[in-house]
Amino acid sequence: MSEKKDEALPKTGKGVVLHQYGSASSMKVEDVQVVPPGEGEVVIRIKAAGLNPADCKIRSGAWNYPIKFPAVLGWDLSGVIVARGYSARRFKVGDEVYAYARRPNVTITGCYAEYITILESYVAHKPTKASFEQAGGIPLAGLTAYQGLKLVNFKENESIVVVGASGGVGSFVVQFAKHVFKAKNVVGIASAKSFDHLKKIGATHTLDYSKDYTAELQKALPGGVDVVYDCFGGDWPTKAEAFVTENARIVSIASWTPPKYTKKGVTFQALLVEANAPQLEELAKFFDEGKFSVHIDQTFKLEEAGKAHESVEQYHTTGKAVLKID
Repeated sequence: MSEKKDEALPKTGKGVVLHQYGSASSMKVEDVQVVPPGEGEVVIRIKAAGLNPADCKIRSGAWNYPIKFPAVLGWDLSGVIVARGYSARRFKVGDEVYAYARRPNVTITGCYAEYITILESYVAHKPTKASFEQAGGIPLAGLTAYQGLKLVNFKENESIVVVGASGGVGSFVVQFAKHVFKAKNVVGIASAKSFDHLKKIGATHTLDYSKDYTAELQKALPGGVDVVYDCFGGDWPTKAEAFVTENARIVSIASWTPPKYTKKGVTFQALLVEANAPQLEELAKFFDEGKFSVHIDQTFKLEEAGKAHESVEQYHTTGKAVLKID
């Protein structure tokens, strides 16, 4: 049986373009050039693009990430291989794939678009049992959760507190800690409306961030916890010392300044997720084995990217929001 040939690529496809820093409404759908693949590159017809708080911070200028205007935002994608460049042979035309496509700078080649041309080294086979929407919601948040747990060398039968447990990253941390790393206790700190969801995905304890969570946690786990995964920021890395054991490890994706701890051996590490296709292949395997799920809270059309950003900025999602690209 012969392989499918590369598709004849259109000259342009639709993309959500940002011409300068601005509000959510400043992004507009425009025609964007479809770049033929170079050496080691593939072209993917994008089916879904994950939305993340980082996208909103870049759009507004709150995060000074290198950007060249006009730009197309978005680092998460799932889709189908439609063309391959010289030496790009890990995938066949027609393969269903996903990727975390963060490059050193943001340009016109983001994921809020119908097509993307990208080095195949960023790309992995999507989970077989995942929809495109589910797969598009995994890469950034899933890799962040996984890399953070690896960074602190999380071990079987340890206990962990997840701050901001109901969000995109937090939901994955809860599931990976419980079902992949075999945690003894997984404590999710979030709003009360998310408790049922958190218990369903693996949390053994749930605490309301707006109440006296420290006293409740000390009562539930008087021996303390081994790891705190902070997805929220603020003064959480400092607060964490009140409910950890000696030699506990604290990791944050939202705070960068190490607090000064007085408890023996407590350490702090900040994490910025990296693209890692082999780890995406691992996550695909975990998904297909039923070790985690992807809760898609909201889907938006390409032309609704501004509305989607407003929702993400207001933390109105439990789980993931994605752009569904027809």
